Formats: sequence, structure tokens, C-alpha cells
Amino acid sequence: MAMGLVDPWVGWPCLVQVVQERDTVGAQLVRRNDEVTLLYEKIKIVEMTMRKGERHYKDRLEDLRLLKLEIRKLRCKNNMLEKRNQTGDDLRWVPYLTLPTLPSRWAGCYTCPALRPYQFGPMRNPDVTIRSQ
Repeated sequence: MAMGLVDPWVGWPCLVQVVQERDTVGAQLVRRNDEVTLLYEKIKIVEMTMRKGERHYKDRLEDLRLLKLEIRKLRCKNNMLEKRNQTGDDLRWVPYLTLPTLPSRWAGCYTCPALRPYQFGPMRNPDVTIRSQ
């Protein structure tokens, strides 16, 4: 035998098995890294969805707070109107309607029979009597 032609791995059969196991473990590692990458992407999507949900939740809480303030304001106004109506001060004087004080949608209806007494104002119409307080 010549010295240069000797195969150095001939006496090492377990070395081939170790190389095969290394290749198998390397392939498994690549697959696991791919799985981990997919899981991180899923986690990122879930976190983004949660942030959006939390933002919408905070917006709804703000809407709820504003609605509660509006309810409180309307209740206060209602209480004031109820107290005012109990005294009856508002019911003693009813202002007369004149053409300039009518809303614009009624401005063309001055020939309407119901508005005819107020067409020229209460002072000019002899059918309308003015009550004094």
C-alpha cells in the first residue's frame, strides 16, 4: 500500500453516523427557527389587534363619559324648568306673534286663517285684546 492512498476514515464507522445526526439536527433547527419566526409574527399581529381594541375601548369610554355629562346637564336643566313651572311665572305672559318674529318657514303663511289676527301685530288689529299683567 502506498502512503498517499490510505483512506483515513476507514477505521471510523461511527463518524458517518455522527455526521448524519448532525445534518438531521441541523434540519430540525432550521424548521424550529421557521416555526419560531411564524409564532413571533402571530404574536405581533395579536398585539397590534389588542392595541387597536384598547384604543377603540378608550374611545367608547370617552363617549360614555361625555354622554353622562350630557345627561347630567339635561337633568339639571329639567329640574330648573320644573321649578320655574311650579311658580307659574312663565305662563302669565304670552308674547304676541308678529310677522317678523315668525320663523322663516311661516313667513309666507300670513294669509293663513290662524295667523290672520296677528298679521299686522296686536296693536293694529281691533279683534285682539291685550291683557295687562
